[in-house]
Amino acid sequence: METNIMVADENETKRHEEDTHEKLVCDIISEIDSNIYAVKSVEQLARDYSISSGHIKNIFKKHTGITIFEYLFEKRMSAAKDLLDNTDLKVYEIAEKLGYKSKAFFSRAFQRHIGTTPSQYRKRDK
Repeated sequence: METNIMVADENETKRHEEDTHEKLVCDIISEIDSNIYAVKSVEQLARDYSISSGHIKNIFKKHTGITIFEYLFEKRMSAAKDLLDNTDLKVYEIAEKLGYKSKAFFSRAFQRHIGTTPSQYRKRDK
């Protein structure tokens, strides 16, 4: 009888932990989606949620199947395309707005992901 109670307690603890982790991942996704320009790094997110960056990475990957870096990168590239399409911001201003340390690094990342440079992307249909 006592063993059954211990197993039930362990299962309840694991369920609670999973629920807590799932809520954390939903909160992080919401934070990134609604504040892409304010989210500068995974380390910043970890500090904001008072957990280690390693732990936040593991939880995110376990619950989404992708890394938090991949998610953040996809959102940044989507925001970059939106800014290129809908603003007159210069490429270096977009890079800064999205948290890149240099225009060159942003441009290389954009080209690898999208297949064209930011400047070429902006001119594509004009």
